[in-house]
Amino acid sequence: MQFITKNGMVYDSANNVGVLYSKAYRYKWNNVRKEHLKLLMFYPPLILYLVNGNSRELVNDSNSGLTDLGKEVIQDLFIKTGKISYFEDIKYLAIKWVPVGKMIRAIEVDGYEKIELFDEEEWIQIPEIRDDSNCATL
Repeated sequence: MQFITKNGMVYDSANNVGVLYSKAYRYKWNNVRKEHLKLLMFYPPLILYLVNGNSRELVNDSNSGLTDLGKEVIQDLFIKTGKISYFEDIKYLAIKWVPVGKMIRAIEVDGYEKIELFDEEEWIQIPEIRDDSNCATL
């Protein structure tokens, strides 16, 4: 499969965008301030490494730190976000491929992180009331 990077995101040959999330219990990857969330979810160097390699090669299990390769792959991410738990998080990462144009968010379900697509769930829109004269009061 072929991948391209454009506008800070990685696209596959079907024009889906790679989104990072943790598949481990209680380890949330997308746990940063809002201004860094898009960077963390779509970080191209890490997504490209994961589709071509193994995330465990980035982590030195003997001292719970990153290998030199791991430090190299996430260097800019660490500098920009200040997130310090990468060495634990990286070994549990997965990629969800999402079609372009979909709305997503990272949520936690039963202790596991999940990438939720807006149109996969049942959403109810509350109608706007425009005329107060037809409203009943209790």
